[in-house]
Amino acid sequence: MENSKKIPLPLLVVAALLPTIFTYLAFSIPGYEKVIYSISKIVIIVLPIVLWHRVCKSLTEFKKRIGWKKTNGIYGVTTGVATAILIIACYYILFTSLDASLLYNKLKELNLIAYFWIMAVFISLWNSFIEEYYWRAFILNEQSTYSDKKLLVCVINGVLFGLHHFIILNVYFDVLLALLFTAGASVGGFLWAWLRLRGVSIIDCYISHVFADLAIMWIGWDMISRFS
Repeated sequence: MENSKKIPLPLLVVAALLPTIFTYLAFSIPGYEKVIYSISKIVIIVLPIVLWHRVCKSLTEFKKRIGWKKTNGIYGVTTGVATAILIIACYYILFTSLDASLLYNKLKELNLIAYFWIMAVFISLWNSFIEEYYWRAFILNEQSTYSDKKLLVCVINGVLFGLHHFIILNVYFDVLLALLFTAGASVGGFLWAWLRLRGVSIIDCYISHVFADLAIMWIGWDMISRFS
């Protein structure tokens, strides 16, 4: 993937680690979770825009850089449905005995159980947008300016994408399960990165990601329903 300019590698490395750093801080400093979360989202939205402004010469180049192109959505829907089915199947085959007490108590504390699906749909749409915007439209493209080895680029993108998920998952599950589920997130990141580097629209990556997140939300709902 050719671009007119490269973002400096040290800056790109820091940018790729920022979600993990912010997530760690949010879970490590009690009482400041909302503040850190808000700051992290502002940084994650603004940083790519600032750097893109530095390296992009035109709107056409910007669209090419982020993978914005017309699509009928078929790649997004097919990979999304397949991913969602796989996630839900794995849950019902292997993980229905998971302890849901921490998740249930947290949702009850926040008074969200009655509004679970409103929250679930909003989070799925928002989270998928932010993550595809940052990881596949921004980080992945800038990675590809340093290497033309697509498989390696996708693996690195998937692993980096999975890191902040481990911190979240380790709050609710033991280390081994957190690592296993993090590996699943990394595989998802790899899939969307691979689609992106194969020329598939970033919009399809987003659609696919939404399906995966909704599948995870279904699992969360099933877990708290069984617990209650």
